[in-house]
Amino acid sequence: MKSHIITLFIALSLICECGLAQKTVEGIRFDEKVTYNGETLVLNGAGLREKWFLDLYVAGLYLNKRDNNATNIINANSSFVMSITIVSSLITGEKMAEATKEGFIKAMNGDISSLEKEINSFIGVFESSNLSKGDHCNLKYSPEKGLEFYINNTLKKTIEKPAFKKALLRVWLGPNSVDETLKKQLLNL
Repeated sequence: MKSHIITLFIALSLICECGLAQKTVEGIRFDEKVTYNGETLVLNGAGLREKWFLDLYVAGLYLNKRDNNATNIINANSSFVMSITIVSSLITGEKMAEATKEGFIKAMNGDISSLEKEINSFIGVFESSNLSKGDHCNLKYSPEKGLEFYINNTLKKTIEKPAFKKALLRVWLGPNSVDETLKKQLLNL
């Protein structure tokens, strides 16, 4: 009997460990931890971006420590990774560029003039890409490198201006975020 209890305890421990080791959203797996720039980051939250009942992409936010306070995350001068996977065949580079620009405008209360050069450079990557379902974008930030923008593991652009990083995070986490449900999921609320 005692050996059965021990076996059951070990099995339950393994099941619990596996549940904490990753999160799956719309079939896309997010590992509990990633390493970027020599630093281990933990999954803060992950969720689905929807618009008009269409599933567009899933996103996972990795931070140096979990935090559900959007203002703290936006203002922190610490590393993060935003991992995005396209889950809709309706998404194209052009549509993603348009939606991203709208997100910046909304997040910055209609005035993007202070970061227009950086925003145009950033969305230019989408415009020149052939994004399609299954493609993967990583937005990686460190104070030393700035924001690095990868598509399918290829570095496409680096933007060093810290104000851009804050504006970008406000697109998902700010008071005028593009999707309140996704915001709550990224903050793990």
